[in-house]
Amino acid sequence: MTGSLPHKSELESDLAQRAAAAKGISLVTVVIGTPFIIANLVQGYHVLAVTSIAATLLLVAHALAIRDSPGAVKYTTLLIIPAGLVCLAAAVHCRGTLGLLWTYPVIIGFYCLLERRLAWGANIAVVITVVPYVLLNSELELALRTVTTILTVSAFTAVLMNVIHHDRRFLVQRMVTDPLTGVLNRQTFTEHLDAAARSGTTTTLLAIDIDNFKQINDEGGHAVGDKALQLLGSSLTSWVRNDDAVFRTGGDEFVVILESVTADEAFGPAESLRQAVQRDASACGLQISVSGGLATLHPGECVDSWVIAADRALYKAKSAGRGRLVMAPAQSGLDSADAALTAGLPAATAATIS
Repeated sequence: MTGSLPHKSELESDLAQRAAAAKGISLVTVVIGTPFIIANLVQGYHVLAVTSIAATLLLVAHALAIRDSPGAVKYTTLLIIPAGLVCLAAAVHCRGTLGLLWTYPVIIGFYCLLERRLAWGANIAVVITVVPYVLLNSELELALRTVTTILTVSAFTAVLMNVIHHDRRFLVQRMVTDPLTGVLNRQTFTEHLDAAARSGTTTTLLAIDIDNFKQINDEGGHAVGDKALQLLGSSLTSWVRNDDAVFRTGGDEFVVILESVTADEAFGPAESLRQAVQRDASACGLQISVSGGLATLHPGECVDSWVIAADRALYKAKSAGRGRLVMAPAQSGLDSADAALTAGLPAATAATIS
């Protein structure tokens, strides 16, 4: 599935943004909030001072958890909402209208620190916490203006964070996908190989490309070559399962990582795919054939050897006349014959182990 890794990258990007926000907000809270905490202690607002200290410590702990203890983040995140609401309620109770001014940083802080839907819910809770006090303790005109500004700041911040989210998602998609075919790119392939090695599950690699692609480009022009690449990329994307991933590693070279399946199990479906690509290409006026190589990675085996084995199988398919699929034998480590045979392959191997 070409969308699995972009989705993962989006989550990582979102987490990185919230981590930066947590670090910045915790620092600002310590610097700006400490004088207010001291003032509250001196003036006898002990409840407000204690809740402010607790909220500040929680923000610092949350920032440290994101950096050092990812497993603890879900707990600190869940505590941020009640801590913010309790601190705000204490400020309003102790300071009245002056305490209401802390509503605005709390609103913005929730949107910066929390996942979007959670932030929406938290800000609804802020409105429920603050509005009754405003309506009961302020003149009508002041109450309406205060409520309006609170709702406006919340809405504006939500819109801004939504724009940032979509812009970041667009940039992540551009970063991890091939612009011509829409499949994942070579850099993402390298990252996925590392994930496959760590997963401890049996995984199969399908290396596939278009036969005589240079000739197709020379005779038909780059427009025809691009059309052929887009067709192959689209066919591979439609063929894979949700847990699989398709990559363009360079030129006309594509690689598919097939999760929890052996080369024996994948051979039949992959051969049907190869034939379907050729039929679809013919229906579009493209006379092309494709060749492929399959290799399986078992737990504990070498990833570099796995990639080379798939490339070697692809090379054998081309040497045997092209327009076919070849399955690599089980891994037995790289030897000098492997190195000599793959030295002339401009395929995914060079992209991965160089």
